[in-house]
Amino acid sequence: MSEEILDALMQFFAIIAKQDEGVMDNEVEYVHSFLISQLNSEKVEEYLAYFKKKAGVGEKQSEGDEKKLTSVKDSVRILGLCKKLIKR
Repeated sequence: MSEEILDALMQFFAIIAKQDEGVMDNEVEYVHSFLISQLNSEKVEEYLAYFKKKAGVGEKQSEGDEKKLTSVKDSVRILGLCKKLIKR
């Protein structure tokens, strides 16, 4: 799988995972399992770290945070990623 596609998938996964109550452990584990099935161990850690950064894993959320819907910004990012992949 090309780096461009993996990069886009990590961004897609991050946008989806951070919705609602934020990134859950099972979502991180899903991405980890996906990466293990596709890459060598060195690249798995690299792309998992990239996913976590994009998803905001480890960032503190304020106590008043409610369930989050997909933002307009994230919707535009998804559209941009799709267009980029289609041109490929």
